[in-house]
Amino acid sequence: MKFIHISDVYLGAVPDADQVWGQTRARELWDSFIRVIDDCNRERVDLLLISGNLFARQPIKREIEELNKHLDRLERTQVVITAGSLDYIREGSLYVHNSWADHVHFVESSTVQCVDIGFLGVKVWGLSYDRPVIRERLFDDVVVSSGDDYNILLISGMDGEHCPADRRMLSTAGFDYVGIGRAGQADIREREKNAICGSLEPVNSDDDGRHGYVLGEIMDGRTTLSLVPIAKREYKDIDLVVSGGEDAADVSRRLRDMISLNGNNNIYTVFVSGQVADAGALLEELKRCGNVIKVTFADALSADIDRMKASHQGDIIERFITLLENDEDEHAGEALGVGLMALGENNTRK
Repeated sequence: MKFIHISDVYLGAVPDADQVWGQTRARELWDSFIRVIDDCNRERVDLLLISGNLFARQPIKREIEELNKHLDRLERTQVVITAGSLDYIREGSLYVHNSWADHVHFVESSTVQCVDIGFLGVKVWGLSYDRPVIRERLFDDVVVSSGDDYNILLISGMDGEHCPADRRMLSTAGFDYVGIGRAGQADIREREKNAICGSLEPVNSDDDGRHGYVLGEIMDGRTTLSLVPIAKREYKDIDLVVSGGEDAADVSRRLRDMISLNGNNNIYTVFVSGQVADAGALLEELKRCGNVIKVTFADALSADIDRMKASHQGDIIERFITLLENDEDEHAGEALGVGLMALGENNTRK
């Protein structure tokens, strides 16, 4: 029996909503899900497992209709869906009120239940969230006995606030596969017959690495697992060292070349170090080099900060710098760069 396992697809989300590529990313989440449907048909997959957070929130009617349209294209694949901490079942949920096709099995129960797909000889166990936080250990007593049927367990989260469970213990509970839904990168443990499938697409700059779906096959008591990367983009880091003779245009040309080598479609956080004469001007140049979501200055920015603070002790400029130094917001470094450009201009006029 061949299966595909996905989770944390985040349909309806708009990653990087404040960036020019934000709306494109929203559509790409759907495109990657459609790719999964196409792969199910091409690979003649028996079972599509979706373990939580198919949507990034409560789905609306238009989204459920689009979901049904794509699921209806499946030629032979049975589907099992559980709701997660983001798209949990609540009063009026369209998950419950949707008319699912015969080959789609949505788990409505908030306690562990079994979906018995008899003609495939497989039983899929799992539950749907009925609230965003579940601290109870609901899976500790789930054990299956050996028999003719394959047994698969779906669990979403598996951390302190999202269905906590012991991964190693679940691997000894008799299941042919334990499919764990959790955002981030995949973590496949074939020997233990389990995998965190990770999010289908990365959705923020901390979510680096490859993303896709887990492709599995259960045959003669053996489970084989592999990651199939299908994400349209990756979040990547670039280290950019500036030498003393370079101006902003020189540095930005180098960054464009580095981005071209690493993939123009990817999204970048740039870490700048070295001899930066004008951090503010360089920041503006670098942000125009492609899909640059964040620029962080290292020692160059620190040197400018120290110089500015020394020359503006006790005034509003020193207080401004101190405030941003202590700000944990991810854009504080960029704000400092822009501020330093303005402060530099003020300093020149003195």
